[in-house]
Amino acid sequence: MTGSVYAALPQHNAHWEPGTSVFKNGITIELYSPQGTNYTLLAAGVVNLKPLLQKGTKNRYVGELKLVSLESGTTIANLKYELNTTEELTKSINSYQVAEAAQKILPIEIPADKQSFEELTVMVH
Repeated sequence: MTGSVYAALPQHNAHWEPGTSVFKNGITIELYSPQGTNYTLLAAGVVNLKPLLQKGTKNRYVGELKLVSLESGTTIANLKYELNTTEELTKSINSYQVAEAAQKILPIEIPADKQSFEELTVMVH
């Protein structure tokens, strides 16, 4: 079988947003069959990137992906892959996780009226 493999981010995630990030959805891998000037989508699968977020993750991640037919739901192909990340990416992911955890601790909404607050007066001598 001949075909082309294409990796793409989901269309609704053209940019990285907390909560709906590529780490939640993964990377979509699609298998196409060329037919003249057109092509037909044969199968697709999603590479889960959550293991990259785990503590103690190494810079190399190896896995196997089943490409499943969109018509029949059967496995069309098995794709072995290897992801290599840089140290900078690992540091950025860790920094993002720390910032995200800190945001969850902070109050999301501040009351609009002053009656919800108790006044505290501090005198420094």
